[in-house]
Amino acid sequence: SNPTDVQTTSPEAQRIEILSPETGCVAQNMRVRQVDPTDADPVSMGAGQQRIFVLMVDGAASGLSCTILAGASTCLSAGTDTIAAGGLRLSIRATNDGTGSFPTADGLITWECVVSP
Repeated sequence: SNPTDVQTTSPEAQRIEILSPETGCVAQNMRVRQVDPTDADPVSMGAGQQRIFVLMVDGAASGLSCTILAGASTCLSAGTDTIAAGGLRLSIRATNDGTGSFPTADGLITWECVVSP
């Protein structure tokens, strides 16, 4: 496995972080779609390849992830993870797994952070 950015923009633009809410929440429903950076067409993984997306919390992997499998261009997470309150740094890590030349793609990513009542 080798970590990679899935955006084709400059390295500065790839280092996007946001802060968690001031109240704790449950991270869930991560959805990722890979698209061609020039025309926004779907970009599928090659045979024997997958790309794993993980929500990072203060630099550590959370339990929220999804994996785009060979032949697919999208994924949806099944897991959840509780994020503590207090403005933690949140980001997404993408890792290639498999062999061959991995496709270049922009990653369109969404996920929910649901605050408990």
